[in-house]
Amino acid sequence: MTSSCSIVYPKPSDWQHFERLCRALLSDHYKRQFQRWGRGGQRQNGIDSFMLQENGKAIVLQCKGRTGSDSSSFDIEDIDSAVSKIESFPHPIEEFIILTTADDNVDLHNYAAQLSVSRLHQSKCKVSVWGWHHISDMIGVSEKIQRSFYGHWFQRLSLLQWTVRASLAVILIAAGIVVVSYAIDERRASAKISAASVKDLQEFVRSTDDLERAYSSCQTMLEKHMFAFSHDIKNSCTGPISKKINEVTLQVERLGASLDAASWSEIDEISKLMLEDSRQGLIALEMTGGFEDEVVRSLKDMCAKVKDEDLFASRNKSIYEAGRSAMIAQLNYFFTIRDFILPALDSMKARVLVQARSVVSESIPDNMIKKANLLSNILHDRKNFELEVPKQPFTLSVIKDRSSRNIKISAGEGFDFIEQARWQQVLVNSRVESLRGRSDDIESLISCGVLKQEARKLMSEPVR
Repeated sequence: MTSSCSIVYPKPSDWQHFERLCRALLSDHYKRQFQRWGRGGQRQNGIDSFMLQENGKAIVLQCKGRTGSDSSSFDIEDIDSAVSKIESFPHPIEEFIILTTADDNVDLHNYAAQLSVSRLHQSKCKVSVWGWHHISDMIGVSEKIQRSFYGHWFQRLSLLQWTVRASLAVILIAAGIVVVSYAIDERRASAKISAASVKDLQEFVRSTDDLERAYSSCQTMLEKHMFAFSHDIKNSCTGPISKKINEVTLQVERLGASLDAASWSEIDEISKLMLEDSRQGLIALEMTGGFEDEVVRSLKDMCAKVKDEDLFASRNKSIYEAGRSAMIAQLNYFFTIRDFILPALDSMKARVLVQARSVVSESIPDNMIKKANLLSNILHDRKNFELEVPKQPFTLSVIKDRSSRNIKISAGEGFDFIEQARWQQVLVNSRVESLRGRSDDIESLISCGVLKQEARKLMSEPVR
């Protein structure tokens, strides 16, 4: 595909398409994935997408789609309004890029440059404005963006060029040869588009398979342990999953040119939910780490030989509350993976495989169609799911792999005894597991006699 910068590409027909184009274009330009900032109905600080760099600063985007009679309306007041909204963004910003379908305007560029100089003197971010001609030039140097967002249009342009040339040659070539040549080129163009679509679909399935394996490994670990400690969650869940989920998110952007609108919309929505659900793992990790911190503090109390019974009782209560909160967060994460994320990934793959088979005119098994059609129901159920806080979380965790997420365990006397026994089991294990990788704490506890010299073997574990 030719990547000519002289072509002015057609503007997107709606703001959602324009926002997807901007996010994909900037991700390709910076070679780092830009993510949506929030969703419709949430406070977005005037920001549509962002990318956090290794230096901890963000590059943020605002997409100003203009349609109809409003297509060229963009002025200095729009820039000032956009800049005023980003001040409450919770991360330091290095550059704020405003992308608009309005035409490029030298006055606006000069104003943005002057504004950037002023802001840089105040240790604030620079401001850039990209009009449609500049965006079109950027599209022209990215074959990937051309193929993802303008594949069919670009092929029609090549066909038009060929038709013009053919019309000049008709004086010398018989009409029958022109018709045959035209038909051959059309079939070749169609075959190229189909091949590109199938390739994108196959890459998405491969990325989804990798993410599915990462989540399955996490689920297996959570099933194996009544209570998972932070090093288990990080090594089996949050670490591997974070690497794979960004790949799937990037693939979803590219599927826009290969899927029908309804299928893409559902896959895009479920991928956004998966991004939010991945944060459930981070919440579980953070709350488990908080519980482990409480356990380590209680061990240090033993060094100080604290005899204050009220302080001792208060510490035990804090440890229990932290452990219980961590257990509930882990249960929520487990049920979300088992009942929504893994079924959604399976249905997403089926939806894409149905499309791939359609492109190459292959038969589609009934069970694949049935699995693909489950996606909308999974999406509906996930939006309405909220874990009811269990009264006996440690007891529920033992049977979570065989239980419904809505199961209720009565808090009778017998169950209270069982629940306390489970909690004591977690507490005993925590006095070892909470120390993994904490070299300074281990040395301190050995020095005061709470731990034996053998405890140093726990130092080899990676720090949380």
